[in-house]
Amino acid sequence: MIVPGNRNFFIASDRGLTINIAQMIEKRSVATTYVNKYYVDDQLLRQRSEDMLRSLDMKEKTNRDFSPIAYYRQVRYWLSYFSFSPWIPAIIVGVLVLALLFRLNPISVGMLTGGFAASSTEFLLLISFQILYGYVYQATGVIITIFMTGLAIGAWCSQRWIAVTTLRSYAGIQIGVAAYCVLLPVILL
Repeated sequence: MIVPGNRNFFIASDRGLTINIAQMIEKRSVATTYVNKYYVDDQLLRQRSEDMLRSLDMKEKTNRDFSPIAYYRQVRYWLSYFSFSPWIPAIIVGVLVLALLFRLNPISVGMLTGGFAASSTEFLLLISFQILYGYVYQATGVIITIFMTGLAIGAWCSQRWIAVTTLRSYAGIQIGVAAYCVLLPVILL
């Protein structure tokens, strides 16, 4: 239910809701100084709320945590103030990345993509933690510590279990990182 005013309040409940605020104040004998049946017109409030609900497009996509359509629309709206194509920065970054990749040897490219994948995955995990639990700022230190501990354990295990590092074992690790990155969204959803 939408309660219109200077700011609109969106209210949801498992039980029934009423927009008859003044009526409910009188019915429950709530002592108020300013809000009363002379201040709040329930009929006008109901009419404005219904007008707002009728103006909503119910066929529009729903804003969800892992599909933030409202954020996407806000960014598009903000970018509409500027007269440039968003493809231009993307093409510039793409050309710079390709130029960098062609200058590096395969091992350096693997290190670059592995590091990028690890950093990106950690960022996605932080955002996902915020979405799922709502308190990433309190847990950021713990999450980064776990990530760094995992890197240290992985380095220690690779030295103990892989006697000779070959291109094949290196490629296997890169494929494992890629598989993890592909499976992570499926696991989170």
